Amino acid sequence: MGAGNIGKAVASHLLKSGFPVKLSNSKDPSSLKETIGQLGDGVKAASKERNCKS
Repeated sequence: MGAGNIGKAVASHLLKSGFPVKLSNSKDPSSLKETIGQLGDGVKAASKERNCKS
């Protein structure tokens, strides 16, 4: 899922419901460190290519 405003909102709801979430953006997954920290446990960063395969 994308890591923009809508993606973060959806990710937050999914996490609260107990679903694991993978976020990606157009940059390197390491650029999502702050976003991952804000959302908490259950979320991981991945490349957009890897997310499309999952």
